[in-house]
Amino acid sequence: MKMLYLSRLDIHNTKHIGTYNKVATMCNGFERNGQLVYLERYNGPKTEIVRVADGTVCFEKEYGTGVKGRYQFYRDIVSWALQQQVNYFYIRFDHLDFFASSAYKRAQKAGITVILELPTYPYEGERDKRHRELLIRKKYVQYLIKKLLVLDEQIHIRGVHRYIHRIVTYTHTGNIWNTPTLCIDNGIDCNRIQLREHSCIKGQMRFVCIANLSIWHALDRFVEGLKNYVGSKQNLEIKPVLWVVGEGSELPHIKELVSQYGLEDYVKFLGPQHGEALDRIISQADIGIGTLGLHRIGLQWGSTLKAKEYCAYGLPFIYGSPEKSLTGSEPYALKLPSDDTPVDLEKVMDFAVKVCNNQDVFMQMRRKAEAEYSWDILTKNILEEGC
Repeated sequence: MKMLYLSRLDIHNTKHIGTYNKVATMCNGFERNGQLVYLERYNGPKTEIVRVADGTVCFEKEYGTGVKGRYQFYRDIVSWALQQQVNYFYIRFDHLDFFASSAYKRAQKAGITVILELPTYPYEGERDKRHRELLIRKKYVQYLIKKLLVLDEQIHIRGVHRYIHRIVTYTHTGNIWNTPTLCIDNGIDCNRIQLREHSCIKGQMRFVCIANLSIWHALDRFVEGLKNYVGSKQNLEIKPVLWVVGEGSELPHIKELVSQYGLEDYVKFLGPQHGEALDRIISQADIGIGTLGLHRIGLQWGSTLKAKEYCAYGLPFIYGSPEKSLTGSEPYALKLPSDDTPVDLEKVMDFAVKVCNNQDVFMQMRRKAEAEYSWDILTKNILEEGC
């Protein structure tokens, strides 16, 4: 069986790195479940389709921007899929306009099973935030275009159930757009993540946040809590240190807060890190920082990739927004309030002292990752229940 995964991601865009790695490992999961998977992506100015098994480029073409480019892209993608006798389209949601919906209809009529993934649902809060930022920056023409695109999408959403077989989500059960959903967890490739070897060092507690920082990560809550904690102590027996790994739209705001509160000795900005360098940082860290602010984009709960990766590494963590597969009572994960209050670092430090050297806890996390978060298991469920 053959699958074409439409990602619409640019492999050279640093903002897409984390998402692209997730997509690539998900494709590997489909491969290990008997699919011959092709992945569509941007490589510089060109759109290409690669065979996941060996990286062979099977199709490449440069498209212009705007209406003409989208028309040509979707026309060519479906034609290529029909020539290759593709069985499944797996689509990471981009934007549903006339060209996209027409392409999916064409594929469905030709016998291709079309599966749509909504990485975030509902997604209106995140989208509306981006639109408000255009107004703040006085990009009025761009704002108007975006609002017209929203209206266009709402028109085409009405007919989704006629050609989309199943919608995959991480945060919603039941129907979306009159189409049945399959709600799964975010997944990881446990083969690529090794259980870390770790021990705490005396007099210091090292926290790490690894993210393309956005408003929903709410790292400002931790910085505010750090300011309160440091300000309330005359002598620190254990010094909390925060490592910020990554970039993102919220990074300037976090840096501004750190400077404003005089926390330069407690917060280190390490920039984007990958591969062995990132593994070393995670191995040295005592506690991971998960997502603290999904409520800011209208989500009551989620299934964040970072929580799954922390489990695979055996890195205990804190989180704010309820997680789909966590009860809130796990010994390795401290649930904090899902609001904008500063993080209670007194409570966090007590938790950290209990778990930072606990090898049994690390192993418990790893077993959970292998049993529940492996893409091998999750993609098998998609194929069995969603197709």
